[in-house]
This record gives sequence, C-alpha cells and structure tokens, in this order.
Amino acid sequence: FQTPLKEYQLPDGSTFRGREGALALPKSLQTQVQGIYGLDNRPHARNYAVFPNLETPQPAPAPSPGTPEPRRATGYLPNEIADAYKFPKESMGEGSSVAIVQLGGGLDHLNEAAYYKQHGLPQPEIKVISVGGASTKAGGNPRFDGEVSLDSQIVGAIAPKAEQKVIFAQNTDAGFIDAVSRGTFHEAGERPSTAISISWGAPEEAWTDQGMRGMNQAFKKAALKGIAIFAAAGDDGAVDRAPSGRFNTDYPASDPNVTATGGTRITLDKAGQITSETAWNGSGGSSGGGISQRFERPDFQKGMEIPLNPQNPKLLGRGVPDISGVADPSTGWKIKVGGVDQISGGTSAVAPMFAALDARISSALGRNVGPWNPFLYKAGKAGTGMFFNDTIIGDNNGYSTAFGWDPVTGWGSVNGTLLLEALEFNTSKTIPSNLVPTPITPASDVKKTS
Repeated sequence: FQTPLKEYQLPDGSTFRGREGALALPKSLQTQVQGIYGLDNRPHARNYAVFPNLETPQPAPAPSPGTPEPRRATGYLPNEIADAYKFPKESMGEGSSVAIVQLGGGLDHLNEAAYYKQHGLPQPEIKVISVGGASTKAGGNPRFDGEVSLDSQIVGAIAPKAEQKVIFAQNTDAGFIDAVSRGTFHEAGERPSTAISISWGAPEEAWTDQGMRGMNQAFKKAALKGIAIFAAAGDDGAVDRAPSGRFNTDYPASDPNVTATGGTRITLDKAGQITSETAWNGSGGSSGGGISQRFERPDFQKGMEIPLNPQNPKLLGRGVPDISGVADPSTGWKIKVGGVDQISGGTSAVAPMFAALDARISSALGRNVGPWNPFLYKAGKAGTGMFFNDTIIGDNNGYSTAFGWDPVTGWGSVNGTLLLEALEFNTSKTIPSNLVPTPITPASDVKKTS
C-alpha cells in the first residue's frame, strides 16, 4: 500500500498502530476495492452510557417523608420502564433474537444471573460471541463492562424470551463492521436476528469515507434480511463532543438504514404511569441530534419541515434522531455491574430498549418488523402515528423540541401497544425498496494522528 506504519501514543498512555498519507493500489484494483481496513487500529468509537456512581458506588438514599415519586432516587427496572411505555404483553420475545454490538468490556455471567435473581426476573438465553479475537472477559474497564451489563440487562428484562447474541469486536472500523455483519448472518444453533442494538459511535467528522461506506454496506445487508437496527444518537447534544466544536450528528445513528434513538427525561407516579416527558438535557449529558453532514435527506424524510444545520445550511441532510426514550440517569435504569447495583442512563440505554420492543412486537406479529424508519415517518407525516408520545419541551444545546418530529427527540417516545396495533393493520413493506446510498460528502481517508 506504499504507506509507513508507525506506533502512536494517546494522551491516556495507550498506543495504537497508525499511518499517514494515502494508500496506493494498482490501477486494475482501484475500481474494485471499497475499503482497506486494519492498518489503523486506534480506538474509534465511544459508548453512550452515563454511570454517575460507577467508580464510587453510593447506597441509594432513603426517601424523606412526603417526598413524591419515592422510586426516582433508586431508578427503575427495565420492565417497569417498558410497562410505563405500554409495551405489549402479547409476547416476551419468543422465537426472536437480538444482536448486541460491543466494542469493549466483557460479560460476567455471575453478575447477570445475580441481577435477574435479585429482581425475580427470568434468566434470558445469552450467547457471548467474539469476533476477530476480541476479549469477552469482564474486569478491565468498568465503564465498558457497565455498557455490556446495561445493554444485556435491558434486553433481558424487557424481552426475556428473546435470544441474546452479545457480540464483542475490536474498537476499530474493521471491528465495528465485522460485529454488524456477525449480527446479520447467524450461525448454526442461533436464531436469525430480529434486531441489532448499537450503543457505540463517534461524531460524523471523525469517520473516514471508507469506514462509513463499509458500515453503510453492512447496514444495507441487514435491512435486506429484514433486521431492524437501533443506534444511540449520542449523549452530548448537537455538537456530539466533536473536536471541531461544530454541530455533528453521531454515526452510525445518522445512517438512514438505522433507527437513531435519542434521549428524554420521564417522571412516573406511584402507579408507574408517565406524568411528564421532556428532552434530556442535564444530569450528565443531553440527547444527541441534528442534521447529518454526510447523508442526504432520505425519501422517508422528504416533504417534512426539517430545520437546516446553521453551520451548513446549503445541505439538506438527514435529520436525527428518529425516536427517543428515557436516558436521563436521574430517572434512569436500575442495573448491576460487577456485583454492585447501579443507576445508569444515556442514549445507549434507549437502543436496546427499542431492540427489545422490536423482539416483542416481531414475536407477536409472527414476522420481523424490519427497518422501522419508513413506517414511522409514513405514519408521522400522515398524522396517523397515534402511538407517538410527542415531546415538546426542552433542547439539546443547538436545537429545540417542537410539535411532531424535531432534531432533539425525533417523533418522541412510543406507546408500544398502539405501535403493535398499527403494525398489525399495516400491509405495506417495511423494508425500503431503494436502500440509502453511500455517504455524499466524503471525508478524507487519512486519519489525523496528532
């Protein structure tokens, strides 16, 4: 490839292999090769979970007399949140399978078993899969282990009868693509995937064209197999912690073949009913969202009033997110990490929540729902989306919520029972006939090493 490979050091002291300059190919291969992966193995994506007390676990404070909503201080179990969103009771995911992509951490089976036993929940079937020699052992990075536990426990508590495939891969472009592909193509002894949950990503400006192109191709293959894909929209508002400080949507959430999941804050009464829901902004982060700089507005978003990105108003890009759910850790998810009870949040909790809902709905329907976006936007634009819980209060430090779709919470959260009823009456294909093309605004294939 006529490029020098060197070892570089990151500020945290870790090292990676990288390169500088373009890659060379013979002319006879230049039109045949879409990407060259593996030369650069720096960590590429970050996970979108918020753990306020992970390093220093604190006991849950006892509610003071007369304090409303006493459970807020200790969070909510995933099945309690599913009940608050009226997830259908017709099934618990029987016959379905959820692939959960992980780019770090490990799964501790003893920790998982203790979680379900502690809360009187059935133990789900969990298959741990390593791709490319990635470690599956817990005990290294506590926040990565926390991500694994968060994703798995949300799926397991909401859809306990669904098979879980927890797929570990290297945190590189190549590893990310391989993990999605492994979730798409099942092996002997596994159920075909119903949904893929992704809680990892990076701002669009951090992706090379070839990396995004490879991911886009992997998502197209999953869509063609009728698999729904859910990805966290990010926990850092409209900028998405981009090094440039400019507005960025997160990828892979911004891929139009993916349903991007944003974040909200909910309040429940003592009966477990939602009394308010606003955009998540505060308590450790805010909902990612905005206008893509790499993907044109897809067909399912055409004809909508989507605001322009003020930093690039000429590009009519895809709007993110598509739907949302509770992400604020102060009203968040009760899980267990390393044997310690934790309260977590972040949009990475919302992706597995919707993947679990997809498993329950697909099981009830007797077929895969398939990619959600075409159906969601068809209903939203027609005014028939009675299953949406519209969020009209709040912002993400760049965009504001509004009636209908907005680039903070999308269409809002959903009433799962009404969504199932709408899908039961829907006879149109949910898989788009013309899958979204590759990115339109190429980034440099050269990753900066400074």
